[in-house]
Amino acid sequence: MKNNRIAYWTSNSHIVECLISINKKLKLELSNINCAEDLISLPGFVIMIDSLLLTEQFLNDLNPFLKHWDKNEHLILAVGKRFIINDPEIRKLVKFIPNNIDKETLEGIIKYRMKIKLKKNKDDIFKSKLYRIIFIYDALRRGVTVRTEDLCEIFDVSDRTIRRDFKILKEVLDEKIWFDKDGGFFIS
Repeated sequence: MKNNRIAYWTSNSHIVECLISINKKLKLELSNINCAEDLISLPGFVIMIDSLLLTEQFLNDLNPFLKHWDKNEHLILAVGKRFIINDPEIRKLVKFIPNNIDKETLEGIIKYRMKIKLKKNKDDIFKSKLYRIIFIYDALRRGVTVRTEDLCEIFDVSDRTIRRDFKILKEVLDEKIWFDKDGGFFIS
């Protein structure tokens, strides 16, 4: 059964507008959830939830269910302030995104998650690397400052992998990629 549902529980109107726009293009099923039970009964391959809702108690209550989710099948995108999740099994499922993430970046994350679900063979590993590099270049080209930590979170890869991706980009691009310790990588 192909699950193309994105469940969202957020009061962030910008995120909801982005999801509606992305849905028109990708033909996904959007489900607006408003309680923890919906999270279990209507799970999506991507779940967008305000990070303020992910309290310690909330995560503890969901723990028995979330521990059985496959990180390749489900992802919780926590919108807003980043915090430490103590349980390593739940930590694998939760990635943090900023409140003001742009539509193209969010669409890229969703497309990437859709590809992960369909990954079947070794060729797809190469395709995911190629997709990751194109994603990074596209963000840089649009003027987005790209942080290594964010890319590690989005693509669930190591810092070293992202540095290799930037090395490839630096070798093939005519433009110079700059780095700012506080902001990240950018093209001037």
